[in-house]
Amino acid sequence: MKYIKINNGWLLRLEKGEKVIEKITEFAKKHKIKSAWFSGIGALESVEIAFYKLEQKKFITKKIDNPTEVVSLNGNISKYQNEIALHAHIVLSDAEFNTSAGHLNEAVVGATLEIIINDLKKDVIREYNEEIGLKLLKI
Repeated sequence: MKYIKINNGWLLRLEKGEKVIEKITEFAKKHKIKSAWFSGIGALESVEIAFYKLEQKKFITKKIDNPTEVVSLNGNISKYQNEIALHAHIVLSDAEFNTSAGHLNEAVVGATLEIIINDLKKDVIREYNEEIGLKLLKI
């Protein structure tokens, strides 16, 4: 991963073979990011996405093991029980221009992934919501 500091955050370029969620989490820990929003575009060689079924309070997952373009990657960084908590969603396009989208569990970079992180410079935490079954932003 390569990065530069910009006005109120960072511009990152992830390299071929790097794991997206893992690298963003490492970056947030290293730079002591309390909370942030991020977005990105690029290409992946494999990805696992998920859809949350509220009635069952569980995720169903889908693995895509062929190259895809990242049409849109959006997410946030917060804290849960004093640890970095990433929440990201992604829209992908394959070689036939079919799209897939969902919660991003993890992905491996294909050619590159370009990400902008906007630091909110504020403590934003998550707390578990029993009714929903997810860790929601505490606002």
